[in-house]
Amino acid sequence: MLRLAGFKSDAVQEVITEQMIWGFREMFGINSGGKPEEEKVKDFLRGALHINTDDGISELSLQGITGRLENMYKNLTDREQEYTFDEFGEFLMDECLLYFGERINESDWKECGTPEQRQDIYEMCLAYADDADPEEDDGYDAAKEAEDLCRAIFYLPELAYGKGHEDVLFWDGDFLWYCGWNAMTGALRMHGYVRCAQLTESM
Repeated sequence: MLRLAGFKSDAVQEVITEQMIWGFREMFGINSGGKPEEEKVKDFLRGALHINTDDGISELSLQGITGRLENMYKNLTDREQEYTFDEFGEFLMDECLLYFGERINESDWKECGTPEQRQDIYEMCLAYADDADPEEDDGYDAAKEAEDLCRAIFYLPELAYGKGHEDVLFWDGDFLWYCGWNAMTGALRMHGYVRCAQLTESM
């Protein structure tokens, strides 16, 4: 199962993990052995917002990302252990959330959680929003914040980094260094000073 960053809740963890598993199956054609379809992985790489495929996709990168997604899926489906992805894994998870949101309407998204879980999660979101109430913001609406957070938990694309609820899934924003990762060379774009990485080094 996925270890959450900002919530210590079995219900939230279960609901998010279940949706992530469903998203992987829908988008990557996961077979009974847990392996994604390479053509669907290619579609993902071409459609991912922060992956550069202008020069094409090398076989090494395709195999590496396919293996990465396969391992992430196995981690998600392991009900006995909790898993935290490394920086490149967080980058891929964020790209997956954005990609899912581009291709699956909210109305078609998987419904999950029992009515009791949904109520518990909403109450937890309300308590979280109350605790986060900034004293200097007179216009802060805790109920609306709770509803937005609850919606995001039940529609994972809204948990992508930068959409306001990144602390649920992401420990920090270090993985943003991978934005612009080149699917042909495996290299990173420069970000003000030299920092290089290869896919094979991060696996």
